[in-house]
Amino acid sequence: MSFDGQLPIYVINLARSVERWQAIEQSALAHQLTLTRVDAVDGHTIKREDWQDFDVGEFGRRNGRTALAGEYGCYMSHLHAIEAFVQSGMPAGVILEDDVELVADFDAKVRAILASLPQNSLVKLVHYRLGGFLKVADVYSGIRVGACAFGPEGSAAAYALTRSAAIKLLKALKPMSLPYDVALGRGWANGVRVYNVTDNVLPMFQGGNSPSNIVVGTDYGQLKWKKWRRIPAYLFRICEDLRRIVHAGVCWVFPARSKAKL
Repeated sequence: MSFDGQLPIYVINLARSVERWQAIEQSALAHQLTLTRVDAVDGHTIKREDWQDFDVGEFGRRNGRTALAGEYGCYMSHLHAIEAFVQSGMPAGVILEDDVELVADFDAKVRAILASLPQNSLVKLVHYRLGGFLKVADVYSGIRVGACAFGPEGSAAAYALTRSAAIKLLKALKPMSLPYDVALGRGWANGVRVYNVTDNVLPMFQGGNSPSNIVVGTDYGQLKWKKWRRIPAYLFRICEDLRRIVHAGVCWVFPARSKAKL
């Protein structure tokens, strides 16, 4: 499937975050881009016992702490955005959180990035850190695409993905047992090839200093379990680190023959 229009862009936005929506909407208008707003799930308004598609026991074992209400809302919001993209029938799309700023040639950059990757791919357009970056391709305006052997990279503020990858993610990401940015990068578990770019394609509004909608009125340290109870989480992370190295190696050494068609 191919099309000549703009790649669909889905923006996750809380109903109460009117200023954020107005800011990213103005950014889109300045660059002649069309956005589709996805109403974010506010985890703080849902009782913990009413959380759906959430494995409380597995989350605790894998993270050594209690989940934040904001983390739950973030996770479900991204799943809703992926569902909206799949329902559109488009071959590829972009999912953004509302604290990024759009740039010139954004659509062309994303198309070039995806066109260099396999059909079943996801590429993070924003990251906080890159460890053990293994370059797969040089694309638009010097952008380098590759896989990271060490991580997690952090952030799910912006990513592009193919339809086949989205369909797999909708199945693999349920139930929730990790924060969304961590779960998204687990290509070895999701059946999706996960890539990164060396330089963030999009800047964050206010230099990334916007107030968080995830950690609200919570002492993060109080959520952590005692050290002896976190042993399963430590073991899980060791296994994840090894799997990440293998996944990055596969992406680097064995690039798929069938490239994404946009």
